[in-house]
Amino acid sequence: MEHVSQGYLNEKHLKWAKKMAEGSVPVALSQAGVELADINYLCVCTTTGFLSPGLSAHIAQHLGMHCFIQRADIVGMGCHAGINGLRTTGQWAEANPGQSALLVCVEVCSAGYFWDRNDQDMSVALTNSLFGDGCAACVLRAPSDSGNIRSLEGGGKLEPTIYGYEAMLLPNTLDALCYNYDDARSKFSFIIQPAVPYLIGLQIPKMVDKLLDRFKLKKSDIAHWVVHSGGKKVLDCVQYSLGLSRHDIRHSLSSLEAMGNMSSCSFLWTYDSLLREGTCKPGDYGLFITMGPGAGIECALWRLPLAEKSITATYQSLS
Repeated sequence: MEHVSQGYLNEKHLKWAKKMAEGSVPVALSQAGVELADINYLCVCTTTGFLSPGLSAHIAQHLGMHCFIQRADIVGMGCHAGINGLRTTGQWAEANPGQSALLVCVEVCSAGYFWDRNDQDMSVALTNSLFGDGCAACVLRAPSDSGNIRSLEGGGKLEPTIYGYEAMLLPNTLDALCYNYDDARSKFSFIIQPAVPYLIGLQIPKMVDKLLDRFKLKKSDIAHWVVHSGGKKVLDCVQYSLGLSRHDIRHSLSSLEAMGNMSSCSFLWTYDSLLREGTCKPGDYGLFITMGPGAGIECALWRLPLAEKSITATYQSLS
């Protein structure tokens, strides 16, 4: 692998990102009951390769989206980019009631793998074994003035209301979790300092409480915890710091075991697993939690089913 160039890995990123989006997006559209031609905004989150024009342009052309599509690329935020994408796409949907927006989180983590037999760094082996390739797509839309929205009762689908977001950038941790270009190897490499899971675990309750306080809720009001499957130690620290049970984070654990850490799209995989389980009930509150380079942590509060006119609904599919 040490002889594989960064150019080759960038090409791998582009090839498989388009391929995975090709599989994921049509399912998301079908679940949302919209056509590709109905999508007027596209946001793409990725960190596993840099392109200009951005990956959103490549995916739009590959899928055959119309030429008037509005786009945004979220690049470099890593594992917590998905909630940023959710917020960015949702804000566009709220500003354009009745129109459909598409979020695609796609990571070809294998385009960042390498092994140098002359420098057998255990952290490299760790990251190579932790990450997996993945893609998730979701459609977001706010109701039109007519209020013509499908609900759980009317449309038979679970359409969560997204109430709000919170984010936190941990001080003095820019070098703790990063994806840097290695001149000696002429490739990008991912660096995780051993203390990162503990630092994240210590700070997450502050962020979660800040969001819940805004809506006068308590942690006991949250029925569903969708935590980014960043690694076993990360999940252990989050579980301990928030006072959660293994059952509370069961879908994050199963996603990690089955697929590895898929960076920005992992939380949507976990969410999909939760919905497929069939335990969500109307009125349940849920929380998305992600963490990544920065070190940054983010969360989003949602509720089932969609009940209010001013908030976006999400649908997702996986590949």
